[in-house]
Amino acid sequence: MLGIKKGLNEKGIALPMVFLIAVVFVPVAIGLVFFLKQETKVVRQSKVSAQADQLAEGAANRGLIELKKRINEDLKENLNTNNYVSAAIQAYTSNPMNFVRDCMVNSASTDTFNIGMTSATLTFSENLETGSYSTMVVISTTQASGWDPHGGGPDNPIAHFYFKYRIITNSTVKYETKADKTSTLVIDSLGPNAVRPGGEFEITIQKPSFTRYNLFCNSLQNNNWFTSRYDFTGPVHFNDELNFFGDPANNGISGTFNDEVTCTAATANFFHGGQLDADFYDNGDLVASAGDDRPIFNAGFQRGVDIIDMPALVQMQLQQTTALGLIEGSVIPAYANGVYVPNDGANVTGGIYIQGDVNSFTMSTANLGNTAVYSIDHNNGTTYTVSLDMNTGSTQFVDGTNTYNYTGTTNGVIFSNGGEVAALSGTVQQDSQVTIASTGGITIDNHIQYADDPLGNPAATNVLGILSWNDDILIGTTAPNDITIQASIMTPQGIFEVENYLGCGLRGDLNLLGGVIGDQMGYHGVFNSLTGAFEHGYSDQYVYDVRFKQGIIPPKFPTLGAYQVDVLDFNTAPSWRRE
Repeated sequence: MLGIKKGLNEKGIALPMVFLIAVVFVPVAIGLVFFLKQETKVVRQSKVSAQADQLAEGAANRGLIELKKRINEDLKENLNTNNYVSAAIQAYTSNPMNFVRDCMVNSASTDTFNIGMTSATLTFSENLETGSYSTMVVISTTQASGWDPHGGGPDNPIAHFYFKYRIITNSTVKYETKADKTSTLVIDSLGPNAVRPGGEFEITIQKPSFTRYNLFCNSLQNNNWFTSRYDFTGPVHFNDELNFFGDPANNGISGTFNDEVTCTAATANFFHGGQLDADFYDNGDLVASAGDDRPIFNAGFQRGVDIIDMPALVQMQLQQTTALGLIEGSVIPAYANGVYVPNDGANVTGGIYIQGDVNSFTMSTANLGNTAVYSIDHNNGTTYTVSLDMNTGSTQFVDGTNTYNYTGTTNGVIFSNGGEVAALSGTVQQDSQVTIASTGGITIDNHIQYADDPLGNPAATNVLGILSWNDDILIGTTAPNDITIQASIMTPQGIFEVENYLGCGLRGDLNLLGGVIGDQMGYHGVFNSLTGAFEHGYSDQYVYDVRFKQGIIPPKFPTLGAYQVDVLDFNTAPSWRRE
């Protein structure tokens, strides 16, 4: 076997090759390490940059949330608890920045607005582990604020405030110890993706009239149910649960509601399904196995809302002083039983004031419909007649034997104190806006209708409110079948009900144009729970008088105790641009 012997020269070649490899790869390795280190730095810088942007974005959103909180929560709370009079709200329309300062910050808040001549600025900041941010909310006006003393109807003012906002936020996130990475974001209502074109939003403030409701009650009486006969076209509110009975004879429908329905309870009662939670029915959606109970909510059914209180007695006193022609807050003098038209000897200075019980109260027209006539048969044995000539602007008052003539017509408020008003009926003259208010009960014994019917003439301006402050308003036993009542009816401590509804037979339809506001929802009829058929009383036919939402309301009719705040065009998600 032959072998090969390596020479010494081959060993000399291997060592230089090792050095060559070292020379080539060591710099590459060093470069790779440097590259990896630089790449890590870039990654860290990118991460810090993203953190800064996210922090700024979050801070900007917080600014918008803080602004909305002050409008949707603080403003409403301040208006409700500070008992502002109309004059104070009117004064704010002359200086809207003072309105922002005084009304848009909760008393417990540590944040305050810095008020300038043309803008108000709210600034807040926070230090976090990862960095810090500061946010500035700037509110300014877009046009002059407005005050409309009759925007919501007679003596029902509305204030309008027009604003735009800008939110500027700065964030800082530290990168190691050598430098800070700063990112700035701006949410700007003047930007191309603004909340609305021009970046404006509007706040309106008013105390709406209770006439805005088609139906309003503190509570349902036991065993009182909405059935298929109810078809509400105006808003409905209850400080209670609602009860629904599906009428088998009408495809199971348990009422149709075409405007908003709200209640304070989180649940509702359905005759076949028992008490169901708030999400069982949503906007009228039919739920499988729900039985025959299917209300139709064409504008939604919102549960769990705040309680709306009945008006305070100060509003009754306002009606009383208005009828007497006295300054609001005046002491009410004592009057003998009878009917009075306040005057200064030549001119009418108030409305019509009644002391004591009334046997009958009839409204009518004369002089080709141009004169409103009120005939009041008082329990003192005298029949009083008040005639208002709308053409000449004059009033004639007959107190049984004497006749008095005055310049001007009464202001539309008729107030009955210390007694009941029986047998109310008649026609409301075409140019008359009237509120009949009583401290005692009121009984309706015949039709009450408008001379100019708004169902045929939407531009009609005659309107009526009927109000019993401490008692009930009843449809009497002598009232006709298929009765028509056109008015907004209110009983803050009572009910609107049919007298002896269980002891009578079928009486046809109760055709109501207007609304009903009461402490409880009274009974108008009785139906058979097996068939849905009526057996006693009237079947309700409620039609909402849409003019109530247009400011055609009875004079001095009670308003909600709390201010209502409406914010227009401020619900869209924020937009921002990076600077």
